[in-house]
Amino acid sequence: MKIEPLLAEKVFFFISNFLIFRKKTLNSLRVLIYHFIPKEYKLKFEEQIKFFINNFRLLSPEELDLFFENQFKNDMCLLLTFDDGLKSQYDNAIEILEKYNIKAIFFIPTKILELKNKQEMEIFSIENIHYGNYKIAFEREFMNITNIEEIFKLGHKIGSHTINHKKLNNLNKNEIYIELAKSKEELEKITYNKIRYFAYPKGDKTAISYDSLKISKELYDYSFIAIRGFNYPSTNKHLILRDPIHPYYPLNYIKKVLYGAFDFYYRRKLPSFEEIKR
Repeated sequence: MKIEPLLAEKVFFFISNFLIFRKKTLNSLRVLIYHFIPKEYKLKFEEQIKFFINNFRLLSPEELDLFFENQFKNDMCLLLTFDDGLKSQYDNAIEILEKYNIKAIFFIPTKILELKNKQEMEIFSIENIHYGNYKIAFEREFMNITNIEEIFKLGHKIGSHTINHKKLNNLNKNEIYIELAKSKEELEKITYNKIRYFAYPKGDKTAISYDSLKISKELYDYSFIAIRGFNYPSTNKHLILRDPIHPYYPLNYIKKVLYGAFDFYYRRKLPSFEEIKR
């Protein structure tokens, strides 16, 4: 499937041509989010992986602990994550990650494990993953339990992305707890392992509430949002910033994103929950 960049993405691609590279920011971490990895862009995805290897220190999920213990003072670190449990991640990304011995976190909305056929997958993709926007629902097929078990056995980590991929700010406290706790419980049954990582569905300022932040802190060691920016050892472990990246993004644009050229635009999108400490 040929995926065309959205108009907003094309604008950012254009603007990036005029931005000057910032200096490398040491003792920092950028976390990437991937979604759809179509077969047609597999080589592009591999090019991106090679670029990351040559320009950053790629962390495994376990090394996140060391980062927050201030153990990478002379490095600009990178961590890869994959959201939504899309089948193309298993079909096309895993092979390349294994080729370069890179370990990532895969965030799974556990409702996908109950979907019985393509029609149910399509409905869930449009209504839950993309909140009714069928135009951007490029992939409508999800992993199954066996896929997740295999990914975990390869050394990758599995994280919760709730049950139903709902925006948590639209739910009450009890509903939020169920979404976070039950998904964690289900994934721990599959992996026989503690689930330490959580990623907010949607992940922008409008999808995060005070209650959801408190509950994520109670249940998980780390929580990730979907707003661009640098993370530091002093960053709130339950508001870890992530950069959405797609396989069709030009390397020049990705480099400027990861060196912080667009961070000024995203700072205003950060939620402020000063009452909650690290």
